[in-house]
Amino acid sequence: MEKEYKELYAKIDKILEIQELILKRLDDGVVLFKNNHNPSPSSTRKLTKREEQQMKTERLREDIRLSLEYGHQLQRQFNLAVQPHINKIRAYLETKNPSVFDGLKKDN
Repeated sequence: MEKEYKELYAKIDKILEIQELILKRLDDGVVLFKNNHNPSPSSTRKLTKREEQQMKTERLREDIRLSLEYGHQLQRQFNLAVQPHINKIRAYLETKNPSVFDGLKKDN
């Protein structure tokens, strides 16, 4: 019985090591945005109204920053008629695919 417990504890330790490695690699996988605006899947508690408001405010700040930083630059770079919406800017920054701006280009 003692031997079985030791084997079981060894297996549990191995699982915990693997879980820790997986979590570290997941954290390293975030490239574009430093702040993840979605709650983590491991978090099961419901957000308070204040936390939700803080997340919305942080998202709005990030949107404004991206718009100011990249909006006019992308408009000039791709010869767009108007400054692209934040959703188009985010899509371009994630994919680097200029076809995101199709439909916004000036007619020559």
